[in-house]
Amino acid sequence: MRPLFRPALATDDTSGYVLAYEKDPDNRVAVRLRRSGRPLSGKAAHAFDAPRTLARRTEGTADITSVHDGTVELTGHHRARRDTDRELRATLKDFTTWYATSDRRPDRVLESWGARDDIGDRRLLELAIARPFVTESQQCCGGVGS
Repeated sequence: MRPLFRPALATDDTSGYVLAYEKDPDNRVAVRLRRSGRPLSGKAAHAFDAPRTLARRTEGTADITSVHDGTVELTGHHRARRDTDRELRATLKDFTTWYATSDRRPDRVLESWGARDDIGDRRLLELAIARPFVTESQQCCGGVGS
């Protein structure tokens, strides 16, 4: 098995596991459903490799925000204007229908705080008092450490 690139794992409402990851070298979101008690072993019951609909080269770094009644909600990033990463929100229904859209809400907030380059990885944290996001962003072009 090839290594998974930036995986996200969630349980579904049928005691299975949903795995989403950035499929490399295609740079697209891949989603798998496994029904076994071991989420990374065995053959997937359902598999979906999302088409790139927002960017020609890159849509990835998936994070699963919810799984319910055959619908998987995800966030991720895509290569946008000025060739920088920007946020996306996507829905996969019944492992057959994919809809992705640019999600400018987190981009606007981070840009107001000085982010000018890539806005990429986003992870939802589940805390007892809140559900905050942790997001990667860069203040200057090529400024990985910024």
